[in-house]
Amino acid sequence: MNRTGKTRARLFTISLALLVLAGCGTTGERQARHEWERAYAARPESADSGGDDRIAPADITLASLLEESVRSNRALQAKREDWKAALDRVPQARALPDPNFTYAYFLQSVETRVGPQNQRFGLAQSFPLFGKLGLRGEVAVHEANAAAARFESARLALRERVTKLWNELVYLEHAIAITEENVALLESLEEVLLKEYASGRRSYAHVLKTQIEHGRLEDRVRTLRDRRNPLVQSLRAELDLPPSHDLVVPASAAYTLPYEDDENVKALDANPRIRELEAMIEKARAASDLAGKSAVPDLTLGVEYIVTDKSEVASPPDNGQDAAIAMASVRLPLWLGRYKAEKNEARARMRASEERLADEKNRLRAEWELALFEYRDHGRRIDLYDEVLVPRAEEMYETSTSSFMTGTSDFLDLIDAERTLLEFALARERAAADRANAGAALERLAGGQASSPLGKEDSP
Repeated sequence: MNRTGKTRARLFTISLALLVLAGCGTTGERQARHEWERAYAARPESADSGGDDRIAPADITLASLLEESVRSNRALQAKREDWKAALDRVPQARALPDPNFTYAYFLQSVETRVGPQNQRFGLAQSFPLFGKLGLRGEVAVHEANAAAARFESARLALRERVTKLWNELVYLEHAIAITEENVALLESLEEVLLKEYASGRRSYAHVLKTQIEHGRLEDRVRTLRDRRNPLVQSLRAELDLPPSHDLVVPASAAYTLPYEDDENVKALDANPRIRELEAMIEKARAASDLAGKSAVPDLTLGVEYIVTDKSEVASPPDNGQDAAIAMASVRLPLWLGRYKAEKNEARARMRASEERLADEKNRLRAEWELALFEYRDHGRRIDLYDEVLVPRAEEMYETSTSSFMTGTSDFLDLIDAERTLLEFALARERAAADRANAGAALERLAGGQASSPLGKEDSP
């Protein structure tokens, strides 16, 4: 092998040795990559393509809407990508710094005993000592765990919003049907009054009052129908559907109760917001430990290879022998005030995270109690309407109708009975929708762990 070949072989050997040392963090990187792949193996893809075909109007159920929302919601996709970015930060944090390669060409040869030196090659690698790389990786892992919890919080919040929109649309369908039934009753009554007016048995004032009440209820129906479009548009936004896509709630749809009342449910155990703040505390604790090692110097190892040409003026021993130099350097931690401030900052951030966790637990507990009260209170109202108020209102309406037809009661009593029946029936539907909405809030607060199987419905 000629001299040039030997030189290249030596440089290759030295470079390979240092690059092997520089790759000592690849085990942690492979582990982080495995966790990333496991977390994302079953993730739903975006539904950018497909448009109107993604969810057929004839197949709309709450389950299909929830599935589509997780796949298509833009805000949730952003949270998913944030999580992915945090996971990809882990191998970066665990990796060694890039090695430094240097090359120097002597503008004027340096004459030595064994010949002139013309160029120099160097390779150096820094090594953070005493577990710094592990702590950096730990900080990144906890940040990834927090990002995962933020994604889960967004998913549960999305589920709650879609469920509430569904319940509101179901309420509108039921309210429209109930109001239209009352319109039909008034139309029948108006026909009877017109016939009796023609025969001289009733005054025209009765006909006018019926027509006024009829017009009021028709306006109410139009208002209820107009309220549907904003709700549908909100649902389209959650599912990233085009305006042309129609979302029709089936006439047989019922309110969905995602929560079953259970005294033993612990609302805070599985809430992702709690998991997020716990991960942030662990991140701050690892960052505090890392800050405590800031004053520990990093070690840098390197080699230099100096190319030496043969001397032309003499023939000394080792004539033209290249020089190899091993190097070691450390960073001098002189600015102790900066390191102390860095550690104090990390500890303050950890205490702040602990305070935020305690505050969040208090807030979630209060929110849970309020939602639980609403859930139970609306349940009691439903029982009251079903067992007492609506049956009594129906009986009062039938009695008032019979009494009016026989002339033993005033027409205003009949109209008042009709209004009472309508308001009680609508109030019962409102209570059912509000109870279902409170159940959706409880499911979110419990982190999805208080759910009954999806599809449990409260019949109208």
